[in-house]
Amino acid sequence: MREKKGRHLTAALAAAVLAALLLSGCGRANGEKNRAAAVKMADFILSLQQKDGAIPDTADAESVNEDSNMEYALMALAAAYRSTGEEKYRSGLERGIAWLADAEVVEDGKWNGSWWYRYGRNGIPLHGPGDVRGVDTTSALFVYLLYLDQEYTGSGALAERYQANAAAALEFVLTENRTEEGFFASSFRRDEGDNWSRYEVCYSADQGDVWLGLQAGALLYGKDEYRQAADFLRKNVPPVFFSERERRYCTGIEDGRPDWSEQGFDSIQSQGFLPWMWGKTKENKASVRWLRARAAENHPQEYFLTAAFLGLGETGIGGALSEKECARLIENGLDNATGGVYDTPRDHTESVNTAAFCVLALLASPTGF
Repeated sequence: MREKKGRHLTAALAAAVLAALLLSGCGRANGEKNRAAAVKMADFILSLQQKDGAIPDTADAESVNEDSNMEYALMALAAAYRSTGEEKYRSGLERGIAWLADAEVVEDGKWNGSWWYRYGRNGIPLHGPGDVRGVDTTSALFVYLLYLDQEYTGSGALAERYQANAAAALEFVLTENRTEEGFFASSFRRDEGDNWSRYEVCYSADQGDVWLGLQAGALLYGKDEYRQAADFLRKNVPPVFFSERERRYCTGIEDGRPDWSEQGFDSIQSQGFLPWMWGKTKENKASVRWLRARAAENHPQEYFLTAAFLGLGETGIGGALSEKECARLIENGLDNATGGVYDTPRDHTESVNTAAFCVLALLASPTGF
């Protein structure tokens, strides 16, 4: 009897080992598929980069770095370099950083250390009704890119070369964008009378972007002011911007009122972006669950960026984007001919912004801190 039981146990153990090996093999195969798709998306970004380092917002766009699109694209190139070690991604990242440094406003006065909202392919700011400049995200992410370059290449040459640019960028954010409460207002807008005023909305995702820049500045240049401001955001954004009732972060706060609308894309980004940065807290786990449920609804017009930010959030709290979501993104969102990613299943706009966040998610790229 004992021998029979032993044979059954041995057979069961062998079956379990075989199943584990098969699952492991499937996991590796899926991981390789995800990585290959991410590399194709990174190559799409590189294919749009001009000789001067600028990356237009889409293949046919005349605009560059509208609302920090190019900086997110460069984050993706950094992630691709970290994953593959291929020099072309490092080159693209560093040429892009150089272009951003040249585009930065460097002058005596209020705007020193800021950027315009968008530029033309020739590097000249594009102006029009409702002009915008001084976006908090743009200034902060420039410094974060310098940190990623040093972290992934092992060379501090660019961080040293552009130290004055980085200092001006963070000084602008801390002086001009920071509110009395210690959070960061979005940007500045020009009215019909040519007067500039601060746009007082504090977006949840922007607080994360600024945290990345301040944390990077503290590590690169050792300034306590940067570290203290970064620590304030990490400590205070969750209790102020997160709601237990809504089970997620608000889109932003204006005049003390949080925006809980779920219309459009605005409600999505921070639910995965902040957990990616700040890890496995109760707020972050709840916001990722909210985003997971939204992705599971699988509406025909759901953004492919929903999957990207879910992937970042899952990475942040110690998990991974499900194979189902990876497959939906790759099989339905990826344009195999170009390497770009569609905005939605019905909107085939391919922006570098969308490709960038998909690269970060598919590679399960960490923040670097």
